[in-house]
Amino acid sequence: MPQLIARPVPVQTSGRMEFAARCPECRDWHRHIGLGEKRAPCGAHYLLEFKSKLKGAA
Repeated sequence: MPQLIARPVPVQTSGRMEFAARCPECRDWHRHIGLGEKRAPCGAHYLLEFKSKLKGAA
């Protein structure tokens, strides 16, 4: 499982929703069509996920 995490920025294209993220390794922007474990074009392997807004939820 990848240890690096990238935070997505939603991008609405003319045909679908995509997610852009700054790569934690090469620092370039990569676009993906879904969330989860990703292999970037630069070869980096990371988890693409939104930051949880809940802290200490019961």
